[in-house]
Amino acid sequence: MSIPNAVEKVLPGLIPEREFVDRTYCALGRHGFANNSALAMVGVCRDELCVTLPAEIDRVWGQPFVLTGLGGYLTAGNVGFGAGHHHAPDRKPAAYVYCVMPHLGILDDGTLGKVSRPGMAKHSGACGALVGVHALLNDNKGNALPTEFDPADPEFSLLSMALGKKVEPGNDLLTVTTAAQALIGRQVKAAIKHRQTNDKPPYNNADYAILSGVQVHLESGQYIWDGRCSVRTGGKGLRKVNF
Repeated sequence: MSIPNAVEKVLPGLIPEREFVDRTYCALGRHGFANNSALAMVGVCRDELCVTLPAEIDRVWGQPFVLTGLGGYLTAGNVGFGAGHHHAPDRKPAAYVYCVMPHLGILDDGTLGKVSRPGMAKHSGACGALVGVHALLNDNKGNALPTEFDPADPEFSLLSMALGKKVEPGNDLLTVTTAAQALIGRQVKAAIKHRQTNDKPPYNNADYAILSGVQVHLESGQYIWDGRCSVRTGGKGLRKVNF
């Protein structure tokens, strides 16, 4: 699949989604991770376009535990992470592969935040939640990002409150998306730290890997931008893995 020049200019270095999953699986295999001994835990947006990434993770790692929330924001919390951790295959220590990232649509002409969906004549937004955050952030009619938890919109209000501390008026959609990427990364690391502290053997002091980036929807297919892979084994610090 060829990537249009206008897209490459905005999002350089895109990797096809399946290739990203396969390459990181092989790279993590050199660190002792395998689909019969590690549990995958996935946090992507609820958007139906995003289901391809969990499906690719399922294909190589086996059925994942789902951490999903709007915009990729992790809403499972410490209890959810704990539930997932206790589903890990028998291994000492336990092993986990976290795949967490927001998503972004882009048209062939380089327009960000838009995507072609089956059966729809007009382009629609992706990520709709992050587009919404961006629109409220730059609204000139007095509308503002939520600053309090709204039980009628729990996920969007949580996402907005968290992102509102990291972005500012004038920021473009790509900046909002990368801010979400960083926010989700901090979330997963904080949840891992909590589990490492509060779990009992073999779930504490676990080996784990983090797959991150931005899931990107082109008219030609699904890609990963700014894909990253890191690993922690043997109680050592988290370190980058080349893939």
